[in-house]
Amino acid sequence: MKATTAGEATTKTDTYEFFWSLASLDKTVRQKAARELTSHLYKLYHEYRENQKNVLLNLEEEARKNKRAGFIRVTEILEKYYGPDVVYSLIRLTRGLSSSRQAARHGFSLALTELLSCLESMSYKLIMPFIDEACPFLSNKEQENSDTLFGRVFGYTCIIQSGILWGDTSCEQDSCEVIDGLVTCSQRKSYIRETCYHLIISMLPKLNEQVYRISGLEYLIQKTFAHCKHGIRKPDDLNLALAIQDQFPDQTTTKMTKSKNTISKYWKSLVLHNNEKDKTCEKCKSNIWKTPNILSRDNITRIIEALEVKEDKNAQYQEGRLHSVWERILRIYFRENNANELSFEEFWKIVVDEGLFNNEATHKRRFWGFQLFEKSINVMPENQISLSTIQQYAIDHKSTTVTLILQLIGKNGSRIFDQLTNSKTVERMILYLDGDGALSFVKYLKRLFYFAENEEGLANSKGSEIDKLRTWTINQMYSVLKNHSIEHREDWVKFIFDHFLIHGFFVKKINNDNNYSKNNRKRKHSSSEKTLNKKKVKLEDGQHHYNIDNNDNDLDDNLIPEVSESIRELCRIRFFNALGELNTMKSFMAESTTNESMDNNNKKLIRKKLLGTTSTGQSWARYAVERVQNLQQSPKYNLAVSLSDEAKQAQRDAILVIEQIDAKSKNFTTEKTNNSNRNENNHDNAGSQYKAFELLYSHAFLMLYNEPKEATTFLQDLHECYKKVFKLTKKSTKEKITDDSESRPEPIEVIVDILLGFLGKPSAMLRRLAEQVFETFCDQMTETSLDLLLDVYDDVYSDDEQSKDQDEEMAEFDAKLVEIFKQKQLEKARKKDAKYQVIHFKNKVLDLLEIFIRKQPSNPLVFNLILPLLDVVLKTNSSSDQAANKANGLLILKEVHQLAKKAASNVILGVCDNVSGYLVKTLVRYYENNPSSKSSKNIRSSPRRYSGIVDIYRESLNDFMTRSKSRLNIEFFNELATRFPEISWLLINDLFEFTKHPEKVQNVFRLVQAYEMTSKFVKELIAKKSSDHDQILLDFIPKYEKSLLRTLDYILSSASVKDDAANDKDDKKDDENKCKSKPQRPKIKVEKLKELLKIIITIVKNIKKRVQTNSSIWKTESTDSLEQALVSIRDCSCYKSSRAVKDLVNQLLKSI
Repeated sequence: MKATTAGEATTKTDTYEFFWSLASLDKTVRQKAARELTSHLYKLYHEYRENQKNVLLNLEEEARKNKRAGFIRVTEILEKYYGPDVVYSLIRLTRGLSSSRQAARHGFSLALTELLSCLESMSYKLIMPFIDEACPFLSNKEQENSDTLFGRVFGYTCIIQSGILWGDTSCEQDSCEVIDGLVTCSQRKSYIRETCYHLIISMLPKLNEQVYRISGLEYLIQKTFAHCKHGIRKPDDLNLALAIQDQFPDQTTTKMTKSKNTISKYWKSLVLHNNEKDKTCEKCKSNIWKTPNILSRDNITRIIEALEVKEDKNAQYQEGRLHSVWERILRIYFRENNANELSFEEFWKIVVDEGLFNNEATHKRRFWGFQLFEKSINVMPENQISLSTIQQYAIDHKSTTVTLILQLIGKNGSRIFDQLTNSKTVERMILYLDGDGALSFVKYLKRLFYFAENEEGLANSKGSEIDKLRTWTINQMYSVLKNHSIEHREDWVKFIFDHFLIHGFFVKKINNDNNYSKNNRKRKHSSSEKTLNKKKVKLEDGQHHYNIDNNDNDLDDNLIPEVSESIRELCRIRFFNALGELNTMKSFMAESTTNESMDNNNKKLIRKKLLGTTSTGQSWARYAVERVQNLQQSPKYNLAVSLSDEAKQAQRDAILVIEQIDAKSKNFTTEKTNNSNRNENNHDNAGSQYKAFELLYSHAFLMLYNEPKEATTFLQDLHECYKKVFKLTKKSTKEKITDDSESRPEPIEVIVDILLGFLGKPSAMLRRLAEQVFETFCDQMTETSLDLLLDVYDDVYSDDEQSKDQDEEMAEFDAKLVEIFKQKQLEKARKKDAKYQVIHFKNKVLDLLEIFIRKQPSNPLVFNLILPLLDVVLKTNSSSDQAANKANGLLILKEVHQLAKKAASNVILGVCDNVSGYLVKTLVRYYENNPSSKSSKNIRSSPRRYSGIVDIYRESLNDFMTRSKSRLNIEFFNELATRFPEISWLLINDLFEFTKHPEKVQNVFRLVQAYEMTSKFVKELIAKKSSDHDQILLDFIPKYEKSLLRTLDYILSSASVKDDAANDKDDKKDDENKCKSKPQRPKIKVEKLKELLKIIITIVKNIKKRVQTNSSIWKTESTDSLEQALVSIRDCSCYKSSRAVKDLVNQLLKSI
């Protein structure tokens, strides 16, 4: 090439600066660089043409004369016409196509495509030498470089997409050469075959517009299908054949292939292998393509073979992802005016259900099936799937969830879908049900329960099969109820709770003259169906269910068949399980807007003191009692359990007390107002105690139907205790002296004794009830009642020592007693179970002591626990008894934190930090290995398991954030997040309290550190890859936004206070008294604000990177206010001068 001038060299240097950004991994950066480079070169090209007016050059004529010219000759020609800068850029861009640096191929191909499309007179013949020089085909003897091959494919892509292949300067030969090149590339490396065929398919629409469309199509078919000796056998060939038939229907339909033109010949011979002579082929004569229309019912066998539905070692396509031919088939089926002989239902049943989901199908093929199912949802038109479903699916998929679940477990699927597919597809999808989806799913389950006999396949089944179906529906309902990932709403929660209650405790009344033979039941159901047909509603999945209300008026009259005793017993079990879950569930009072008459303090009391209430503030146990009373009076039901006269009397007495408590609660606000001199705390405590007794009476009332004798005795003791606590009986002085002499137990001692009885039962519901009630009466504890809890350990350990002595004596027996030992194996097994029950019991009691320490830290009785708990440690084998280690660990951990708060130096604080981490690690290990609680390691189960650890760290966090002389530092808490992110996450709400109320924080430095801790907690939780963490992070976002908004408001108010102070400088003396009474908020300096904004941006980016969903996750009710607050800070006079603050705020606005 000729030498360039100094000016040209300078220009090339300017041009060179654009190339670096073309390889950026950021798509927007690449696109911007490509646009700027193209504009720059186009400008230089026109300047060059202006300077070369005297040089006449016909580029088209030169190209024809030198069509066989090499790279050097072509560059000389193009340099004369376009100038050196354009030629230099063409060389750089074509060479960059084979670069593996970052995203160079994408960026350079984009720029080359744009440049080719805007250059006048550019043609295929002029650009191809550059591609041949940069990405040459090598001989078979040489090692093929994959980068070079990729570069050549990208070069063909630029030629096709730029449009120069179809310009006035191109011809049919150019198109044929591109087809030859792509076919050659596809044969060199199998992994680029699909891409090469896609490029050929992309040529078809333009080829169909050319004058040489027929001859060009003939060449394309002959070249691409030349290797198909027995017709279409591979996915790529099928993809191309479907595309050809789609673009050239006039040449490939049945009518046209009967003619004797060349295309017909090639289509039959190469594509379909359906000529007369081909039918004699031994390999294909029994399996040829029957008709020219590929998606025909007659060709279904060949379609399955071409799609490689069945696993084969010789299969061309071995990727885990779905081949693009499936997407083409879906588009063909779901477009308008689809006239395929083979319907989509037939195609799906034969190819997908019986092929990809066959019992012998591999995991890879089943995965293809799931991917195809997801693609179908996206491709389906509005008339085949609900528009709202498509919209919600595009946002966050949640509204589609119930539709997909019912399809997988409904008529078109199987209730054991997960078992059949050896996956957890349905189980995981249930986690993402929203409130409406959960309601629809519960209604579907309820319909299955009521009309079990009329389900497909169960019409003539025995009762055991129907019981299996009903058992499945009951377990599914309970699974949905106890899953904390699902949005709990009172409507569907009551649906489940009422269902368990009705079928656990009641039977439907039956008329004596009603014959319940099978035929009569059928007639009854037939008539009821006619009635209920009027009330059917349609779900988005196309299935029907009945409009069920909470009173079951429609369904109870049509229960087919009646509920068996085993199902009734299961309903009772699930009822009490559900009651235990609801007792600790967040109150639904926040959802209620109708109960305006309730005092705000009373609402707060119920939310804080006693969890698990309905929207009216009523406990779930009280709600159940009310439902039982109403159903007992109903003419439709009879009790399934018969009670003795004594139990009925105890029941009546319990109802009277519950009604008294209800009356007390209603008059509670009035009494509080009238008795102004009464201590407010005592009044609140009395209200909590009334609610606690209501819980006890309600649970005892319900237990009468399960354990009548024990519940009757319990109610009698409870009634005596209730009268003593609230002093309902007036005694004379003589009677009081007699009582004192008899040393009757105090009420709190009776309550503790009752609670210990609860803990002795293997019931999670009773355990939670005991903890709730004990928390209410903690302030009433006496030394005697505390001894009742501690005496449990003495009794238990004495029993253990006796059993150990007996084991030692038995070991000393003579060998002749071996047979006796064998006979006692069952007895030993029972002893082992009893030992585990003892361990359970000790842990439950220890939980009560933990509650007492947490709720009454200043109570002098806490000191009475130290020696007994240490004695537990000494008396127990630390390697086998988890309770002792737990007691020991919590005591030591609390002491270590107390020492850390007053550490004299950072060295001591570091030692305390290390010891604290070791103790937490030990406690976590014991929690996980505890045989008494095989609880899930799910983060949502952590609050209960690690409550003792969290309470200690919570107290230390409060000290760090609020006390000026606290010796704790941020590393003390970050270490916990690094090693135990699930535990540290339980402190996130406490951090929110400080960031929502910055005025509570000691200073600005601590406030910034609170956000730094939040960032650390989020980062460590994200690192633990779990499907459950995504939903937790999504729940975190709205809380985080509200907290951040309060912090920003605080910053703005502190800045405004500062400005006002400056403006009122002259009036300082006059306002001195006001300043003393109203604390001034210190202004946050620019450096601290920058640090805070950087931390916030890091949190936002980490969450968006982890939660793979669209940006709508940041569009909450607080987002608009948050954006306004950020803009106000950016424009604030105190920070307006800082360029860094402005940039950080803009970056944060863009992120959210």
